[in-house]
Amino acid sequence: MEEARRAVVKCRDPGNANGNLTLVSECTTQNGVDHTVSKITADVSWEWQMGVKYLPRGTYTYKSVRTVGSSCTQTSNAAGSIDDTGYLFIFDQARRKKLGYGYEVRFVNWPAQVTTSIAGPSNCGIARTLPVDIDWIPVMHGYLGTGGAIEGEMPGPACLLGQPSTLKWSFTAAAPKR
Repeated sequence: MEEARRAVVKCRDPGNANGNLTLVSECTTQNGVDHTVSKITADVSWEWQMGVKYLPRGTYTYKSVRTVGSSCTQTSNAAGSIDDTGYLFIFDQARRKKLGYGYEVRFVNWPAQVTTSIAGPSNCGIARTLPVDIDWIPVMHGYLGTGGAIEGEMPGPACLLGQPSTLKWSFTAAAPKR
């Protein structure tokens, strides 16, 4: 019981956190004919919830440009709210020691209306707007930096052929109070 009690961050409000997130993915097929660059950016403020976590507030933009050959381009765009679509935990010293990291950030199911436009011949694709969830952002974790910095970079979701993508984040938050 004592171990569980020590793992809980005290309920005093440490103040809100804020920052940004960028996920960039670039994928090319083996034959080099199909190339896609996708980017998600988000301006995030984190609202402290009585207890142990922060909830996100803010907006995101999504853009993906797919080029097939020399004459076909498909551009997809979306923007929306990220309110209440994840969490940020900042752990106390005992929990950090057990987990091997000091914070965890997770985003899930950003609602999106993705609009795709087409430039090229008629067989290039279909212009459309589809409802989807952006649910492929990996869980982020690390240690708090100087001044409560929560930042890092890691591989994002793999492209079709395992090509790399990059997830970068940079937030600032107060350290948990003892």
